Amino acid sequence: MPLFHAWYAEAAQAESYDHTAFALATADASGRPSVRMLLLKGADENGFAFYTNFNSRKAAEMKANPHASICFHWKTCLLYTSDAADE
Repeated sequence: MPLFHAWYAEAAQAESYDHTAFALATADASGRPSVRMLLLKGADENGFAFYTNFNSRKAAEMKANPHASICFHWKTCLLYTSDAADE
């Protein structure tokens, strides 16, 4: 998480658009994918926080399948990492 916080601080200074915006990819119980844009509200050792409606499609998909992926597009920052824990 320290590396993310360093990158997040860099993006806050460098990005002309909202550096909190990210794509969240989820899949329903049958594996059908869905992606939407959200705003990051916090990040700590417990994970990433964002606001959602508990009755939304996103919430239902995350209840059925807790695996998800996020992607920040910070075009002015040349940063890359991959968490390949499942590989």
